[in-house]
Amino acid sequence: MLQLDKTDYITFVNKNKEMIPVYFHPDWLNAVCGNNWIALVYKNKQNIIEAIMPLPYRRFFGKIIFTMPKQTQFLGIWYNIDNFQLYYKQYSKEQEILEAFIARLPKFIMFQLRFSPNFVNSQPFHWQGFKQTNQYSFVLKNIKKHELIFKSFKGNTRTSIRKAEKIVTIEETDDIKTFYEINSLSFKRQQMDIKYSFDLVKKVDDYLTKIDRRKILFAKDEEGKIHAVMYMFYDQGIAYYLWGGANPDLRSSNAQNYLLWEAIKIASERVDTFDFEGSMIKNVASVYKNFNAAIVPYYKIYKTNNFLLKYRQS
Repeated sequence: MLQLDKTDYITFVNKNKEMIPVYFHPDWLNAVCGNNWIALVYKNKQNIIEAIMPLPYRRFFGKIIFTMPKQTQFLGIWYNIDNFQLYYKQYSKEQEILEAFIARLPKFIMFQLRFSPNFVNSQPFHWQGFKQTNQYSFVLKNIKKHELIFKSFKGNTRTSIRKAEKIVTIEETDDIKTFYEINSLSFKRQQMDIKYSFDLVKKVDDYLTKIDRRKILFAKDEEGKIHAVMYMFYDQGIAYYLWGGANPDLRSSNAQNYLLWEAIKIASERVDTFDFEGSMIKNVASVYKNFNAAIVPYYKIYKTNNFLLKYRQS
């Protein structure tokens, strides 16, 4: 059974939750991938943990594949080191940690993880035969400036918001079951199965509710019909748009854009940045761009040590 430094990792993260991203929290990892994750920690000579690396995995014919769990934008490495004034000292320390982590990775046939936008020095992975590609998120900053933010939206987005606010009102709720039902309709409209189970959503929601980090919002009309839903959570000065959807029979109200705008304003009460979370799907990316969100790149780092998997990827 894989274990590595999981016990040290859990103890460290649970003692420092406020400064470590939610995606790295043991309860989040348990919610999105069960017990199928291990972890590495790096300790200096004083036995102080200077970096952590969670490693979600699954098995393919008994072999290990390190891969991203569902509904988790990024993982990778989180550093617990001071920022050095001299760049060469910073890079040397990061290189030391990365080389130690790479050397201790259990034997795998595939490694494919997304790293935080704050992670910029990936050279040690490159030197060990890993490859990388960029993925993108869409981020709005200075969201407390409501008037300026709204004026920055594309014209048809502003028009759709003004139209929808005459039809629906926004309410906060704890009704995770109804949220999931409406959220599922967006997938059914595209003749797709929803990509995450209610059990996963409930586990994530239980944890985020426990630490008071989430908001669920419904857009309802006068008859009580739910036009659109969205779920966001707060983490380190950022509100993340985790899930959302609309009733396909009521899409003409444009409630989803209005709901996003209201969510941004609600989020501004606690944070100053709204992350739409990325998508490489052209139509989805276009929606976020219309909100004048800035594109923020982050790395997907990968390596395949299996001929069959390499062939399937080619």
